[in-house]
Amino acid sequence: MDKIRIYPILEYILNEADTDDLAAIKEALKRREKQQAFGGVNIQNVARQTGRSIEEQVGASVESIRDMIRNYAVQIIKGQAPEIGDEQLETLLESWIPDPGKKSRGGQSAGDIPQEALLTMIRQYIAYKTESMDPRELKSLVSEIGDWPQAYWSKFPVPVRRIITKYLNKEIDADMCWELINRSI
Repeated sequence: MDKIRIYPILEYILNEADTDDLAAIKEALKRREKQQAFGGVNIQNVARQTGRSIEEQVGASVESIRDMIRNYAVQIIKGQAPEIGDEQLETLLESWIPDPGKKSRGGQSAGDIPQEALLTMIRQYIAYKTESMDPRELKSLVSEIGDWPQAYWSKFPVPVRRIITKYLNKEIDADMCWELINRSI
């Protein structure tokens, strides 16, 4: 068994897969069992070769889409803020459209958010959801990011999302919310 390849798959199945993903996985396993019933064909090799081929094709497609989005973002930024420097532009692009295989200058992966910035994002998100956000701050976020609540939510770690949801559903109070958030990040 190739443990380096199987652990991320198991991690995904156990912690991230939704109902549709699990249904697809179950169907794939059923098909695999049916294929093994046919004699003489080494289903493992066929599946492995097919999997590698699909992985290569999907990887190339994902990279192409990422490059397309990155180029589109560059056009938008340069159109809206032509005075922005190349270094600032690259910093924005690294934070908005991180390259999963690349490390940022700070040693964190490009998708990581510094703790202080993450806490500010959480504070802003909660203030927005509880309708206690300063209107000027809201206007600024909308003009800078657009659908910033969704962008922020997608960046929050899953445990933080759960804590915020509990707070917004009034299952915990503000003090407990912040205590749990501070412990989880």
